Amino acid sequence: MKELLPKYVLLNHLLEHQNLVVEVISPVTKVICDYGDEEDLHLITAYSTHSREEILRITCELLSACSYMPIVKQVQMSWEELFTWQKNTGYDKEGFVLTFDNGDGTYDRVKIKSDEYLRMAYYKCKLCKHRIWRLYKNDLEQNTEFLKEYFNELPDELYSIAKQYFSEITADIEQKRLEAVKLYEDTLDIPRDTLYSKIHDNELWPCVFLLRDGKQLDKSLIKFVEPVESSIII
Repeated sequence: MKELLPKYVLLNHLLEHQNLVVEVISPVTKVICDYGDEEDLHLITAYSTHSREEILRITCELLSACSYMPIVKQVQMSWEELFTWQKNTGYDKEGFVLTFDNGDGTYDRVKIKSDEYLRMAYYKCKLCKHRIWRLYKNDLEQNTEFLKEYFNELPDELYSIAKQYFSEITADIEQKRLEAVKLYEDTLDIPRDTLYSKIHDNELWPCVFLLRDGKQLDKSLIKFVEPVESSIII
């Protein structure tokens, strides 16, 4: 983003008085829409550095005109029009920012993406619970950070979904850990040489031997929580 700033006229002067909220458009950003070689900042809104209050739209338009920084188009929609847009718009339109007027001079904003955009994002990122599990399994077994790298490359719209998948996987692991510890504690009085014959019907029997040997369970437990392979559906 720093490389883009010098292209805008009087921007350094403007930044003395306003904090800008922008959308970064660049080939290096992780987006689904094809912007070609375009590199630009699109002004969304701005805040006064003195009062911390959001400045008026008409003032933002003046900032845009003075600096030659493009400003996002503003439209008004009913809820029905919003839902229609979300369902019927193709993935070549990235979306828009929904602005809520709190009535006290402040505003809340939420990014809205079309169903088709998110479907394409799922497809391109191959996001599913099994993929998150597989990356985490590889990290545990090979001491790598593939999952962290995957999270860093995800579009913002999919990050929370991937984190939810990961949370569910780790919760399943912790449940299996509790079950393994209970099995271990329940069989402490059984000699090692006869232990397998007593517990081999329980899938967690390898964990009991690991616990007896004072070893970690994570690499073993991850194998018991493999999600079912699934299609990518929104």
